[in-house]
Amino acid sequence: ANPALRRIYGMPLGQNGHAIFADLPPDCFSDDLLQQYHRQLQDQTVDIASWEGRRLVADGRELELRFEAWRVEWDGVPATQILITDDTERNASARELLHQATHDKLTDLPNRTVLMQRLKEYCQQADGSLRCTLVIVNIDRFKLFNQSQGHVAGDQVLRAFAARLKEAL
Repeated sequence: ANPALRRIYGMPLGQNGHAIFADLPPDCFSDDLLQQYHRQLQDQTVDIASWEGRRLVADGRELELRFEAWRVEWDGVPATQILITDDTERNASARELLHQATHDKLTDLPNRTVLMQRLKEYCQQADGSLRCTLVIVNIDRFKLFNQSQGHVAGDQVLRAFAARLKEAL
């Protein structure tokens, strides 16, 4: 294993400079897809194989990795070279951005964009007709409450209301 792979998987170096595999979780490298793609690459059924997967590493963390493999010759013998990219942070950032784009900052409830998407998904029948009921909930005179009690108190009421909605639904 090269230094980059050892860093990704958190593998220590042995006395002779080789990676120590014994300390890794047992499923760290086992992957049915890896075996399948290795055979296909060596049979030259495919030129390049790409897949993604979650893997446990030496310190117990779970990483989201992207793999790309291709056939090479190593000392005159056919082999498979694999490029492994750690996408854990990038994927977490993308999930967070998506959450921010689809949820209200104050209440963490799904926003209007999600509402419209879900209405399309749940209400439109296979024949193109619309069949559903939309219930709109309103807090009467909330603007007056906000003006008289202040925005901090208004935000607390909205958060409490959102929590009750989450519990009920």
